[in-house]
Amino acid sequence: MSGIGTELDSIIRLSFEKAKDKLFDLAETLDGKHRYLFFFLIGELNNIFINIALPDGKKIRLVHEEFTNLLRYQERFAFAVHLCLDVDNLPDYTISEKFIGFTTAFPEYGQFIFRTSLAVSPTYKGKLDFDKVRCINKKEADTKELLRLIHTDHEGVSLASYTIIENLHEMLFFEFTEMLKQGLQIKKCGLCGRYFILQSKHEAEFCDRIYRDNRTCKQVRAKKVFNERVAADPVLYEYQRIYKRYFARGSMPFKKHPGSKFYNISFSEWSRIAYEMRQKYRNGEIDGDALIDGVQG
Repeated sequence: MSGIGTELDSIIRLSFEKAKDKLFDLAETLDGKHRYLFFFLIGELNNIFINIALPDGKKIRLVHEEFTNLLRYQERFAFAVHLCLDVDNLPDYTISEKFIGFTTAFPEYGQFIFRTSLAVSPTYKGKLDFDKVRCINKKEADTKELLRLIHTDHEGVSLASYTIIENLHEMLFFEFTEMLKQGLQIKKCGLCGRYFILQSKHEAEFCDRIYRDNRTCKQVRAKKVFNERVAADPVLYEYQRIYKRYFARGSMPFKKHPGSKFYNISFSEWSRIAYEMRQKYRNGEIDGDALIDGVQG
């Protein structure tokens, strides 16, 4: 999104039809990056352009304002996420203390109000019962029959509360507060530099996004560490060279060598033996000569 601001300045000077097409093209570039952002932005653009009461110039200015607000929201909530959720940022402060810092910087969020409402719906333990909703949706029934299906045996009405989200600004703040309430923490990947959610308390440095060649950052980094370890250890380097040679020979690399101690053993059997010996070497149970002698056929 870093180039949107520059592009907006040039678009607003175009004719109405060209500017309209360019603005929708610009919105389309956000599809897949953030589904809520794209949903609300396209909706707002459509609402503005179909309003026949607005002059063309006013429509372009309003859409320009929507994109400008989008950039402001991105900057603001990027700050909020970094301040409150980044596990490496201000580690001596609690998330609650960080959030107070955010509302101090932006006081309007300390008084932010979400509209809520109630609906007669099947509930379970105070929450919407999705399984029952699916069953009801499969039935053809009038209002009276639907209310009978929703009704529970206990006294009272089966009510579900919900939050009304009417624009992107509300959606972004709602997502942010939900992450806070769930105690989620994030970290920047040590390879791609993008944030990812920490799934456990165990230390993690790399994410599971595809980095290159259909391999994730975590896989690419693990391979790099392995290669560095092998390159730094002549014994492991020789072990890897033997492994690649036997792998290239196929599933029965020792079949044509009756004198081999691995005669008639499949590659998978040999690789299991080799792996166990390599682990013993790394644990200091055997020396390098024993490892190389033990894996050669």
